[in-house]
Amino acid sequence: MLIRRLKETWVYRRCSILIIFSLLIIVKNFTSVALSEDILKASPFNYFVIGGWVGPHQTKEQYYLYKKAGFNTVLEYLWEGDDYTQTLVLVQKVEGLKAILNIDQKFIRHNMETEDVLFEKVKGFIMEVKDEKNQVGYFLYDEPERHNISLIVKTAEHILQIDRRKFIWMNFYVEKDFSIARTVLNKLIPSAISMDFYPFEVSKNRMNEYYCYIDWFRTLSLEYDVPFWTFVQSAEWFDRIGDKRLPNSGELRLLVYTNLAYGAKGLWYYTYVSPRHSKSIKTAILDKNDKPTKLYEIVKNLNREVSALAPILMKLKSMEVVHTGIPPKGLSKFKPNNLISGISGDNIIIGYFQSGNGSKYIMLVNKLTNNYKNVTLELGQDVKSLLLIDKQTGEECKVNLMNKKYEICLQAGDGMLFKILGAY
Repeated sequence: MLIRRLKETWVYRRCSILIIFSLLIIVKNFTSVALSEDILKASPFNYFVIGGWVGPHQTKEQYYLYKKAGFNTVLEYLWEGDDYTQTLVLVQKVEGLKAILNIDQKFIRHNMETEDVLFEKVKGFIMEVKDEKNQVGYFLYDEPERHNISLIVKTAEHILQIDRRKFIWMNFYVEKDFSIARTVLNKLIPSAISMDFYPFEVSKNRMNEYYCYIDWFRTLSLEYDVPFWTFVQSAEWFDRIGDKRLPNSGELRLLVYTNLAYGAKGLWYYTYVSPRHSKSIKTAILDKNDKPTKLYEIVKNLNREVSALAPILMKLKSMEVVHTGIPPKGLSKFKPNNLISGISGDNIIIGYFQSGNGSKYIMLVNKLTNNYKNVTLELGQDVKSLLLIDKQTGEECKVNLMNKKYEICLQAGDGMLFKILGAY
């Protein structure tokens, strides 16, 4: 009898513990759902954005020059004297360009009014522009700080009450683990987030820091399921942290393809024009007279390549990014796997991707900016064949494998995207 009672007591206690544990899981899940429903979520965007911050000055000729260089999106920039009505007129005239209107500069940054007055102005503006055909989104804020997060989130809420067809974009400054960005994203998930860090200085190259920042930002993007854009250094300017210099062709290429390998869905060049309002920026893709510099043709070619890859890139999810050789501190080193069993040479970035239908892709990037790199790619047991995505046409081209090996020559800073056809 005593033994039976002890068994019954043990079973009862065990069942009670299981019931309590199950209830806690249910409560936790319910709480998570409730919290996620409380987060304000903006509308998605549907194309690979290529833009200039600061973009073209407001003439039809300058907008055509901008489009000719492969840009597809204009950000209205009030500090260059832009008028949003003129922005909307010009993107109608120059086919292929879309406009993002600047909520930050227009309403939030120097606001001295009560919130009620501010929000009424915001709502009036959104009502005015919401049906504009080629106006696709709103730039909400650049580099928020903790003290103004609440105002920024409330402004987004008022925009979305009226216009849920357009996307909302925010830019964050770099910080370890992006703690301010996390605070924002716990309240508001924009359509896209971006970061800006400029590694090429007169006295040093800070690419190792750049790799770490973009790796953290990629993690943030995946954690909150929000696409990210990045900035590409394309100007020379005086900076209190370290004067910035014009990057060369290999360095520009490395920035672009590094961003793509890490999963970016949009690029912003800083800057396109040499801004009139800035005394520190000396030159950029255009000079102070709005004439193309030596960077113009380099950027034009890069944008053409990105545009060819863009329809595929938009469908891919970044799964992992690794470096061959000795990676920057804290980042992942390449290890042989069922897709790539081996790769020759150091200084290569490998980005692994997967599409919605399960197809697998890899991107290889040469981290050397002044020399080409011959690479031998050894394919793993899960690979049957390999397709190279042509950077001029976007077409899939089957490559010839010799004993499951493929020889590649990557130019300075260059990247290549491959689709893997598997035996899996």
